[in-house]
Amino acid sequence: MYKQPIGVISVVLNLFLFSAFAQSPISNEEQFIEKHKYDVVQIDCKRVPDYALSKVFTNPIYHLRVTTKQGFGQQGFGQMPFGNFLVARVGDELVPIPRPALDGSSDSGLVAMIRSDFKLTSDDDAEILQRALDLILPTIPQEDSWEEHFRHDGDQWTFVRGRALGIGSPRKGEIVVTTGSKGTITGVRYLP
Repeated sequence: MYKQPIGVISVVLNLFLFSAFAQSPISNEEQFIEKHKYDVVQIDCKRVPDYALSKVFTNPIYHLRVTTKQGFGQQGFGQMPFGNFLVARVGDELVPIPRPALDGSSDSGLVAMIRSDFKLTSDDDAEILQRALDLILPTIPQEDSWEEHFRHDGDQWTFVRGRALGIGSPRKGEIVVTTGSKGTITGVRYLP
């Protein structure tokens, strides 16, 4: 007479315990990882202190470096670099620096980061912008005949972003910046 209710209670308790234990390791595991993830990696974040960046961009730019801690590198020796990132502080968040699209379309994210009071009207302004672009969109210089420059035609400023492999060789990549009538930057696009 009591065997049926005891059996049902036993099954219900077993199901309750099984479901409780089935969820517990995931929760404990997530808590454990959250608590110990910085035992393995180290994150250094430093502001990039450059006049051109503060003159061109509204938000501060930071260099974020992620490395493994001592003992977690290759074969357990030394720190191993994991990643280097450039990020901007936007409000209470660190966000990646927008990259111009490879299809030649204008990048509104990058345009939104540019200070409204920065005007591109002269070669001096272009040199400052080129310096800022060099810092946020770095290129790989080549030891022999590396050259980088800009040119200007009407409201189009073209910043060459590539390698000069020799006399007469084609350059790779250009960033084209479009300006309004008073030098305000209205578009940034990449041309491969």
